[in-house]
Amino acid sequence: MKISDRTYILILLVMILGLSYMSYGQFKGFSQSLDEVKLPEIEIPETKLEEFFVPEEESELEWVSPDGNLKLTYSTNWTEADETFLKYLDQTGIVLEETELLFFAHRLDLEKQAPALLIVNKAKGQRNIEEIIKEMKQNIEEQGGKIEINISQQDDKIVWLEMALEYPDQPDSYSKVKAAIGENATYLIIFSSHQSDWSKFEQEAQEILDSAHLIL
Repeated sequence: MKISDRTYILILLVMILGLSYMSYGQFKGFSQSLDEVKLPEIEIPETKLEEFFVPEEESELEWVSPDGNLKLTYSTNWTEADETFLKYLDQTGIVLEETELLFFAHRLDLEKQAPALLIVNKAKGQRNIEEIIKEMKQNIEEQGGKIEINISQQDDKIVWLEMALEYPDQPDSYSKVKAAIGENATYLIIFSSHQSDWSKFEQEAQEILDSAHLIL
């Protein structure tokens, strides 16, 4: 049976999250094996580690949509998809078929063993939020998933959504979405993680979503 492009890319995204966990598990196992190795005692002159090792500090990056209408900021611990992968994701219409995928990034918090995704979609034309929610539900259900979408806040320009997504034999995911409604398009900024990990990312998610705004 031939699977659709959207089903394939959903599997691929699950693999990204799964491989993130596997990488951490391998790293943790390697660290534990090192702890079990008994090394000969060697006297080392007292030295302050901070004098020659300074961990790289996170900095802030700014992203502006290609049309110049949306801006957001995020930290350097995110890995942005390259142009080729971005174009492929755009063609699959994973979230909405009549949208343009503008931004896709992922990150792994090694300390907290938690992966997350950051996505920006542009819904073309004049479309209200109810139409967008209906299409999102339809697309997910066609791929065998279950999704619950609730509007938490709403005004003329900004709509906040909360999404809970389930797929068979996969960890449940939770997403918070900020829909920025412009004159000619609606931008969907989506921050997603495993539902069990959401509390670890909640503050960062809010900061990134708060930073996203339309450029007048």
